[in-house]
Amino acid sequence: MSDHERDNNANENEEDMGELVEVISLDEEGEGAELAQDLADFEMNDEDEASGGELVVDDAILVFEKHKGSVFSVDVNPSSTYVVTGGEDDMAYVWNIENSEIILECNGFKDSVCNSSFNHDGQLLAAADMSGLVQVYKMTDKSIAWSGECSDIEWLKWHHSGNVIAVGTTDGSIWLWKVPSGDCKILSNATTSGCGTFLPDGKRLVSGYSDGSVKIWNLKDAVVQFNIPSASGAPTSNIACHPNKPLVIAGFENATAVLINAQNGKVIANFDCSSNQKGEDENKEEVVEGLSFCTSQNLAVTSTLAGLIHIWDLSSLNIRHIIQVGVGIVQLQFIKDQPLFFACGLDGTVRQYDVRDGNLITEFNGHQSAILDFKLCNNSTHCLTASDDGTARVFSLNKN
Repeated sequence: MSDHERDNNANENEEDMGELVEVISLDEEGEGAELAQDLADFEMNDEDEASGGELVVDDAILVFEKHKGSVFSVDVNPSSTYVVTGGEDDMAYVWNIENSEIILECNGFKDSVCNSSFNHDGQLLAAADMSGLVQVYKMTDKSIAWSGECSDIEWLKWHHSGNVIAVGTTDGSIWLWKVPSGDCKILSNATTSGCGTFLPDGKRLVSGYSDGSVKIWNLKDAVVQFNIPSASGAPTSNIACHPNKPLVIAGFENATAVLINAQNGKVIANFDCSSNQKGEDENKEEVVEGLSFCTSQNLAVTSTLAGLIHIWDLSSLNIRHIIQVGVGIVQLQFIKDQPLFFACGLDGTVRQYDVRDGNLITEFNGHQSAILDFKLCNNSTHCLTASDDGTARVFSLNKN
């Protein structure tokens, strides 16, 4: 091809490109405007990557996206086959852990479903909304086995071995229901029951209240066995029981926690979970949200919304390690009989640590907003998360 021919072809290509530009010139209305917006969105995304923004890594093997709004609760049945999630959309869903196929839609709620969990053998499912409506479903035929109502709900727990539900409420009452008979006992108190759980002996229940007190209840007689008054008046934020020892740990909204002997109601130790660093933001939330006991080591772990994890030696009652995560940690859970625990963050990341040295082992990413609930499968092969981003995720623990 001669130089003259190349020049002519180049001119023709320029004219063709000019015509092409004219053809897709974008008007201010109709399809042109839509295309303009699409291109603008593409350019912004391109700029985000070019400006050093990192692509979000999603480590999840499955994402459940049926909810419309935040997902507040998640649980998995004992056989690790079905998952239940409750959300801001006044719905709870039961779905298959392998393919997210919906098994049961739980509707009829009046408010956000803030609690949803399976009983000890997975035959019953309880779901409760914030307004106080509790519905229990039979997993065999997906029918409602029982329903009841109380005042605004703070928490819900199944008994470890019986079909009994405990529900803590804002008016201070704890409702105990037998299912499906509906037989009821009420443990009354003047201040909000913000957290609670059954003790391992199955005969007692411990609850933390908004006045900072902790009470251990005798369930048979519905009376307080031990009352542990607050040292500071700060509300109780969370509570946990050791699965093998008569130990209870309670966290508070003033960056403190107490270790309690459940046999005599005595306080064994007071733990300072604050940052204790000069220059720290005085308004930083140092609420103790995460609490967990390690069964393979004589250790306990606390976490705060200020982003600190404290590992406590229960023999010396001193700090073993402090982990500065940098983001609020809302929940902690150990792998059964192992020194490994999970910490769920307000940044949407699940972190796994070794309690023996406080070292980070791995991270599980994918959520775009805070993690609101977390569960570990009984077989310790998967973990599940519920998030403010409107999704629930399943992560394989065999990440690598």
